[in-house]
Amino acid sequence: MPCAKCNINISPKKTVTCKSCDFDFHVKCTNLESLIEYNKISAKWTCEYCNYNTKNITQRKKLNNMDNSSRDDEDDYDFGSVKIDMKKMFRKIEVLTTNVTSMESSLNFYGESFDEIKKKMDTVVNIVNGMGNRVMETELRCSKLEKEIDYLKIMLNNKEQASLNQSVEITGIPKTPNEDIPHIITSVANILNISIKNEDIVDTYRLKPYKNTDGKIIAKFNSTILKDSIIKSIKLLYKNKNPVTANNLCTNFPEVNVFTNDQLTKENKRLLWLSKEFSKTYGYRFVWSNSGGVYLKKQEMEQVIKIPTTQILQNLDTDKKVSALWE
Repeated sequence: MPCAKCNINISPKKTVTCKSCDFDFHVKCTNLESLIEYNKISAKWTCEYCNYNTKNITQRKKLNNMDNSSRDDEDDYDFGSVKIDMKKMFRKIEVLTTNVTSMESSLNFYGESFDEIKKKMDTVVNIVNGMGNRVMETELRCSKLEKEIDYLKIMLNNKEQASLNQSVEITGIPKTPNEDIPHIITSVANILNISIKNEDIVDTYRLKPYKNTDGKIIAKFNSTILKDSIIKSIKLLYKNKNPVTANNLCTNFPEVNVFTNDQLTKENKRLLWLSKEFSKTYGYRFVWSNSGGVYLKKQEMEQVIKIPTTQILQNLDTDKKVSALWE
């Protein structure tokens, strides 16, 4: 609890309480010398404020009694004492005037200070607003740059994919020591009844093994038409349940289906994988890729959706079921 005089909190054990006004005080804020003295007179101890008021009441009662006894002597009233009282009053008024003037000066000073602070605050607000505008402009520029970067990435991926338009990936053919990949390509073409010459093959190589499987064979032809005819022929045989198998090439090879696909860029391979994962969740029946990119279709007669970026898949992921794929 706070002291009624200094307004500082008092420990309950060191509190003295006025029996008249019931206010609490520090011992040092009273006319008491110690707490021991208070304990002796605590039952009747009153603070100096209550003592002062009690004295004034007593004096006023005496004055009233004197006034009643001297009403008959009003003609003998001492006007000299009135002058003295008036002088005292004027002195008090002068002191009050001085105090008011001092207060006005202080208020004027603080008013000027507040005006200066307000000007500085207005300056700060203007600076902050200016910074906010610059931040917005920067964000707009960043957003524009991000769109330009995304566009450039798409264009770069398209150009890279275009450079692979004459290349095919072949899986299902086991790797053998000292294998002749051009001869393997020619043998596959012969099974498909496609005429092919050595000069039709620009380049061949085998990729590194992946997940305990032999690496894919990559073959680049001098014609997109030749590449497309090989891919379509193998897919048609597979659809007619007469697939090309590895032991069609060599009786020592296992009876494993041989598949061909357009060679994709690294980005398009990623988009194809994401599209397959997306289709499992949202029930898209068709997911495929070719030299033009990656595509989705939910049902046979529905519109084909091209997937040039992950943003398309994110837009299709309306229920946020597969958002973890690109976060």
